[in-house]
Amino acid sequence: MPNNKDLDSYEEDTLYDDYELYNSYSKNNTNTQEKEEEEKFAQYTKFFNEEEKLNEKIQKKEQEIEDKKEFIEELSSPLEKREFVNESIENIRKDEKINEALDYKEVLEMNEHQSKQTEKELNQTQENIKNAQEKLKELEEKKAYEEKAEELKDSKHDENYYKKYLEEQEKELERLQKELEKLKEERERLQDNFNKSLENLLNSTDLCSLTQTLKEMDKALALLTKQTKQVYELKAEERQKKLEKALTHTPEVKEVVKEFIHEMYETEKTLKEGRSQMDKEKDAFIELDKMIKKDNLNLKDIERLEHFYKNIDEKSPHFKENYPKSYEKGLKTIKTAKEKLKTQFKEQNQGRSL
Repeated sequence: MPNNKDLDSYEEDTLYDDYELYNSYSKNNTNTQEKEEEEKFAQYTKFFNEEEKLNEKIQKKEQEIEDKKEFIEELSSPLEKREFVNESIENIRKDEKINEALDYKEVLEMNEHQSKQTEKELNQTQENIKNAQEKLKELEEKKAYEEKAEELKDSKHDENYYKKYLEEQEKELERLQKELEKLKEERERLQDNFNKSLENLLNSTDLCSLTQTLKEMDKALALLTKQTKQVYELKAEERQKKLEKALTHTPEVKEVVKEFIHEMYETEKTLKEGRSQMDKEKDAFIELDKMIKKDNLNLKDIERLEHFYKNIDEKSPHFKENYPKSYEKGLKTIKTAKEKLKTQFKEQNQGRSL
């Protein structure tokens, strides 16, 4: 039987063990709770980080969509204008009689251009012949006064050269004269055909088609030249009055029709040039959009953008009006990029000094 001392010792040991067990459990429990809290915190942190990244991706995507929307909206208006101009150009020649008259007008203009060029070459050849003849005459006179054999030899060489040159120029003159004569004959034939094509337009139906086509062309031209509706409507009224006045005297009608065809031909050329210019502006707009979307523009990128603006202002004055948002955005991009580079340069210099 244990004595009291042993019992007390046993109780103390038991209490100590219970205390240690409690401490161990409490410590383990605390560690577990802390670990769970840490895991929860890590999970929350991971969640918030992922959510932040996701939000950044969403915002970036939304910005891309918004930029794309602005791109499409800004591009669509000039494209609609271009489509209207193109449709007007295609409608000009749908009437066979109008198309025939315009074709003869075009060929006549080409003939006239070629004739002027040939006349210019012919005049130059005649001038060359005159100069060669004068040079030969000068050599003949010089030869009469020369006594030394070497000098005579040089004169003979020059004389042979100019004789050969003169012969070539005379042959060229003959060729050009024949070519010019041929062009004149062709012009007479074309002029007859052109006059006949004008006569085919003298009935009321074709006159109506002619004036109506010009009206539609006026609208397309107004888009390109920024004319108001009042301006092109007034032009149509003046045209109509001129035609009505001419109808009272038949010979004058043909002259008015000829004038209308000439106007139509010149306007068609202007519209085609305008369409070509709009295509160039569209390509420039796409190029500008790519340049301003680039991240961290360097000095070379800025210079390229500045060169773009210099070029577009000189060659496409309507670009600023047709694509105003991108035009201003590009200028802001240049300004921001310059300020950023300036700041970076300043910080680098400060870093070196330290």
